[in-house]
Parts: sequence; structure tokens; C-alpha cells
Amino acid sequence: MFFFKRSVSLHTLSNLLYLSLGYLKEREGGGLNSTEGYLYAYNIKGLGPGFYYYHPDKHALTLIKPINAPLATFVQGQHFVNNLPLGLFITSRFDKMWWKYPHSQGYRVSLLEAGHISQTLQLTATALGMRTWVTAALSEEKIEQALGLNNLCEQPLLFVGAGYSNGEALCDELKHLLASESH
Repeated sequence: MFFFKRSVSLHTLSNLLYLSLGYLKEREGGGLNSTEGYLYAYNIKGLGPGFYYYHPDKHALTLIKPINAPLATFVQGQHFVNNLPLGLFITSRFDKMWWKYPHSQGYRVSLLEAGHISQTLQLTATALGMRTWVTAALSEEKIEQALGLNNLCEQPLLFVGAGYSNGEALCDELKHLLASESH
């Protein structure tokens, strides 16, 4: 899907993160919270481009490092999403899951949890007027370097992006080029 170069407000980002990953009163007494969220902020009003860690207990962000490469670098060359204003790398802390569940069951629970968070983020973004895009086609080594993940116990599972789009799969320039080629 083609995304516009349109920024997202901090208020919208705040709502998106809180409703997707934040510690809501309704979720108290629940799971282990083995899933972590790392924000890819590219075009947010009032927030510099960079990779941020989301602290769900504080509803706060910590800058990990500025962005030094287009998004496609981290999602196996899928260049059509380079305009996404934001996205979330969803990781799992398998060591937290293994504490409670045997290894194979821990993996299943981790994947299920990541899927639920992905779906919640997509539903929330849609309710806020945005389009979403999700992929598991990740360049893990580059993501681990960008996010500072040095321990094999925490691994990236998904990327969910959100931004503004008219739903078209092709940008105007590419549609024009394809039309001129057919004549």
C-alpha cells in the first residue's frame, strides 16, 4: 500500500501506543507482559525521527538512536513503506515466557500475544483514521543492531506500521509510468 508523506500528531501516537501496549487498569492481574514495543518514529509532529523504546508502565518513550536508514532496510527491502510515519517493532522476551511455560508452549504464547498486540494496534490506528501495514519479513540482524538487542532471549517478531493512505497500491508516479509504457 502506498502511504502519504503526512505526519502524525503526538496525541494520536500517544493514544495508539497506550491502547495497544500500555498498562490499562482493565488488564491488571493478567499475563507476564513478555512483549515489548519499539517505536519507529519517522514523521511525528514534535518527536525527532528515531527508534524509541515504549515503557508501558510509565507511558513514556526513550530514544534508542536516530534513524539512519530507510524503513525498507529493516523489512527486507519493502521500499513501498518508506513513507510510513510510524511503526512498531514487536519483540518478545522469551526468557520471561520460559519462566512460566515450557519452551514450546512459551513460543506459542509469545506469538499469540504479539498477534493480539498487532491486531489491537491495527484496530486502534483504523479507528484514528489511518491505514495499517503488517509484516513478519524482517531483517533481524539490522533490527537487533538498531534497537540494541544484544540478548538472544529477546527477538523481533512483527512490524506494524500506520499512516495515511488512500488505499492505493501504487503511487501516482508509478501509475503514470505504467500507463505511458502501455501506449
